[in-house]
Amino acid sequence: MKSHQGSVCVNLSQEDMKDEVSVDLLKALREGVKPALGCTEPVALGLAVAEAYRHIDGNLERIDIELSPNVYKNGMGVGIPGTTEKGLVFAAALAIACGDATLGLEVYRNVSEFDVAKAREIIETNDINIDVNANEGTLYIKATVKTDKSEGVCVIRDNHTNIVLVQADDKVILNKESTEDKVSKSSGNGLSDITVKDIVDFVECVPFEDIEFLLEGVKMNMEIARKGLEDASGVGLGATLNSLMEDGVMGRDMVSQARMLTSAACD
Repeated sequence: MKSHQGSVCVNLSQEDMKDEVSVDLLKALREGVKPALGCTEPVALGLAVAEAYRHIDGNLERIDIELSPNVYKNGMGVGIPGTTEKGLVFAAALAIACGDATLGLEVYRNVSEFDVAKAREIIETNDINIDVNANEGTLYIKATVKTDKSEGVCVIRDNHTNIVLVQADDKVILNKESTEDKVSKSSGNGLSDITVKDIVDFVECVPFEDIEFLLEGVKMNMEIARKGLEDASGVGLGATLNSLMEDGVMGRDMVSQARMLTSAACD
């Protein structure tokens, strides 16, 4: 990429923006900014369960989930979209009841009251086990779904939609792990060599149309934050921070407002 002076982009053409650094950064943005119905940890777990289940037949007997510590910590107490329920056990059961793995992080898009009731029944009549694997990285989910006829497995690693393994009994449907290990060893992580200057150049010079999709994410997040403030949802942290600002106990500066809106959205 060409050099820059202050905030002015110098001689950077559309062709220049197609270089490897720009491609890697745009890819990272697009992979990291996607619509999701609910908190991404239980939703990603639901995606793994739904993907494992859709490749097998038979009557459900048990679900075994293996998670990295961060996924377990972040997902145990949060609400499940379309329901008043919380937690990873219900997320797994709901994925069996109505999860659509083809929808990615919108796996629970079609949830109904009937599905919620069915999920509760699944919890009462089947074993759902959740274990923590401290040896795995920041984001790891392995779902094993067993029926009276078959067994399905799905593994998600590194990001919430990165399905690296799908298996039905002895049939391997997808195995990206072995391929990605070889690529990683030979070429390394594409983002690891990017410098702060590369990022600044990218931010100042990337064509608007390439990042316009981010505005939709801003709109979604603001709507979620407003809902959290109106309903004092979850633990009500966002609403509490807003009250402190209204009462003058806390300043209404940019950082405080960002903290308040983020908390409200999480609520």
